[in-house]
Amino acid sequence: MNNSFAIVNILKKAIKHSVIIISALLLHIAIDTYGQTNEDIPGNNLRDPFWPPNYTPVLTQKDESDIEEPSVQDENLIGAAKWPTLKVKGITAIGNKYSAIVDGIGIIEEGKIISLKRGNTIFSWQVLKITSKNVDFKQLEAKQVK
Repeated sequence: MNNSFAIVNILKKAIKHSVIIISALLLHIAIDTYGQTNEDIPGNNLRDPFWPPNYTPVLTQKDESDIEEPSVQDENLIGAAKWPTLKVKGITAIGNKYSAIVDGIGIIEEGKIISLKRGNTIFSWQVLKITSKNVDFKQLEAKQVK
């Protein structure tokens, strides 16, 4: 009788550890799949898993008339461009390593370089540090696209 209890406890621990390993692998796959930006995905046809069946959101055009066009012709506009604010939607941890979800970009990790296109300018940041409370970014460059 004691042997069966021991076997059951061993199986419970094995299942618990398997779930943790599978979760870590799935997060790694998600990070590799999403890459640096959502703009790389053709048509950006991401579907929210919580939408009702057959639901398609209404696509709205972003009003980019409010975005100031820099008058500087230099390719690297780091000081002249109006930098957009990055909106962190969530932070998660696996062990002691953090990842974050940034609106318009996707899943990010420490040390990665991320980019966001606004109008005819591509802005780039480096992810310096992700903690349980916030994400620190360093502005790298703002380049005009012709």
